[in-house]
Amino acid sequence: MNAVTLNMSAAANAAMGSNSDGAMELLGKELAKLGRESVTTSRPALAIALIQAASVGLIGEKDVPACYDTYLGAREKRMQGNLLAVGVEEGNGYKAQVSKLVQIVKAAQILGAAAPFQADAVITLRGNMIGGDDKIHAPFECLLNVARAQIKNGDEELDHDDLAACIRKSESAEKGAMAKLVAAYKVAYKLSADLDLPGCDAAMQGYADAIIELGGELPPMTKDEKKEAEALAFLAKRGRI
Repeated sequence: MNAVTLNMSAAANAAMGSNSDGAMELLGKELAKLGRESVTTSRPALAIALIQAASVGLIGEKDVPACYDTYLGAREKRMQGNLLAVGVEEGNGYKAQVSKLVQIVKAAQILGAAAPFQADAVITLRGNMIGGDDKIHAPFECLLNVARAQIKNGDEELDHDDLAACIRKSESAEKGAMAKLVAAYKVAYKLSADLDLPGCDAAMQGYADAIIELGGELPPMTKDEKKEAEALAFLAKRGRI
């Protein structure tokens, strides 16, 4: 997550001056740039860019759809050229994504100048928690969870333990995510086999990577794989493996 940085300082500084039009232009360029990048880094960076802009009053909740349109427009053009380079966003319904970003902007407005520092603290804390005993959310989800918690907490800033709780996954959440990924993998596998299109192969591999990253195993799909899985389950039930 080191690639995600608080890099909107130019727009933020301009917003505090008289050249708000120039600041909005800078923000638009940054959002378009992020739209062309890999989804792994672009989603949290998008959230951070909006946090910085909202923290100095450059944008408000009503501006979120236009900001997301700028990001999404650049992203869709990039995807037409190279799907593998940018990846596919999960839960990418337009209204759902705008709603999430509205909550992030709303929380930034509540905290004001402290919001970018909180975002920086979230990213740093998440990095420190990687490799520990806890399972953790993806960067964007961490920022979203913190925003939701901050809105509930009002203008009293969340403390270290609050941030950690927003970053940490509950066991039930992880199981639910795994079940969704496995189901999506099965659908993508069948589409890949039926259609033989590069995009389907890429989607299937993406789900496979996510399942493995969460510590799961790919479900058996071919007849041979299913027979092997049944045999292993039979032996395991009798304590032979």
